[in-house]
Amino acid sequence: MDDKRKPDSRGSRKVSSASFKKASENPNRGTVEALINVAMTAEARGEYKIAITLFQKLIVEPKHNLTLEQILKFTRLASSSCRHMKNPDRALRFAEKYVAVGQDMRDLDEYPPKSKYPDMSEEEFQASRLAIKARESVNAMEELIFVHIDLKNYDLALGIINECLKMLENLNIKDCQEYGVMLFLLGILNSRQEKYTEALLECNKAKIILSEYKKDSEYLAVLNEMALCHLKLNQFNEMFVLYKEAVDSHRNIYGDKNPECHTVE
Repeated sequence: MDDKRKPDSRGSRKVSSASFKKASENPNRGTVEALINVAMTAEARGEYKIAITLFQKLIVEPKHNLTLEQILKFTRLASSSCRHMKNPDRALRFAEKYVAVGQDMRDLDEYPPKSKYPDMSEEEFQASRLAIKARESVNAMEELIFVHIDLKNYDLALGIINECLKMLENLNIKDCQEYGVMLFLLGILNSRQEKYTEALLECNKAKIILSEYKKDSEYLAVLNEMALCHLKLNQFNEMFVLYKEAVDSHRNIYGDKNPECHTVE
């Protein structure tokens, strides 16, 4: 049973500099698709102030008739943009909305029916569906945890992480990507409190799981976090090994032509 819903077909396209400038200065003009493209381009370029303004406009105004999938995507991007702007208080509002919208989607129960999987028993089908919902619930908490860490709400962040880990453990799905990400967040939580040895223990567990998903950015993030922890502990040989692996991972994800991809000899 596929554990991914059908992606939203209304994505973003490349926007010329002239069109970007015009649309960002006059967000009330143009189509919804154009507004989406400019918002996505702004976020990708690191122009987070523009991105937040446009995402907010898209999410709040009913006239845009966004799907729940779009609202979910733009709310998360708005939250992460606020975090990049060092504004975790505003990010928290978007992160909480992201969790609520995700729950609304799960409540709609728009999953493929049993008839799509004739080879599955009813018990297998229900177990698979329950696992999908659990993974989606855990995934929805990731941005909120990041925000609470930024706000130094460490106990609250730890409580959410432990709840997510327990949910997956109870379903015996500890090898999934979401479990690895939660371990990584536990590592970040320790790192932000300068518990670098503890952070490395959790990040190493996360690295083992996420090594199965090397094309995703979470694996790269784990490598970077581990390298930082070794740096803080003055373990420079270990740091260099991880930094080199991170460069290779970056190249694997984004390609050789990416300007942030450097060679380590």
